[in-house]
Amino acid sequence: MLLAALPREERDAYLAATFPGGRPEELSDEALATLARDGYAENFGEIDEGIWGTGAAIRVNDLTVAALGVAAPLYRLDERARAQIIEVVRAGADEVSSLATSGGI
Repeated sequence: MLLAALPREERDAYLAATFPGGRPEELSDEALATLARDGYAENFGEIDEGIWGTGAAIRVNDLTVAALGVAAPLYRLDERARAQIIEVVRAGADEVSSLATSGGI
C-alpha cells in the first residue's frame, strides 16, 4: 500500500534498487495503480509461504500515510473468512483515516 502511494519517480527508484534484475509482475505500474485506487491489497504467500495477508491504506487528506494490516495462516481461512477480514481491515483503516483527518488522533 505504501509503495503504491509513492510518487512514480520515488517508487521507480526504490524498485530499481530493490530489484536490480527487474521488478516482479505483481509490482507493475498497472498493479500498483490498482492497489492505490482500491485502497487495499491481499497476498497469498508472497512474503511468507503459507501466510495470507491483507492491508488497507490509511489516508489523511487523500495522502496515504500508513497502512493497517493483518496476516494469518492461509489454511485456516476460506474465501468467506478472507472477505470478512478484508472488510474489517478496510473499515479500521477508514476509521483511523477519519480520526487523523479530523484531528482526533
